Amino acid sequence: MRQVYGLAIEGHLDLDAVRGLIQCLGRYPVGSCVRLSTGEIGVVSRPNLADLSKPALLLVMDGSTPCRPPKPFDLAEQPTRPSRAIVATLDPRQIGIDPNHVLDSLSA
Repeated sequence: MRQVYGLAIEGHLDLDAVRGLIQCLGRYPVGSCVRLSTGEIGVVSRPNLADLSKPALLLVMDGSTPCRPPKPFDLAEQPTRPSRAIVATLDPRQIGIDPNHVLDSLSA
């Protein structure tokens, strides 16, 4: 989404249309892989329409240790310290994560 927004800011895409798209999909669409400020890696499981920067996640890596099963974590409902924040989006193929498999664990 960051790249799409950048293209809109540069005038390559309609800014209002991109803002509408982001409102519909969320800043981090479900299935996005993200790195947190703590080094943890998560998969977005639910957007937060009140604050698009704080979706619900399934944590799949705690540093270099896999979380089995994935641990639910809601960025909007975290205690103030230590505060976790998304610092990067990741390509799931490069880190060996299948977001669909992770999201399927919600229904298991």
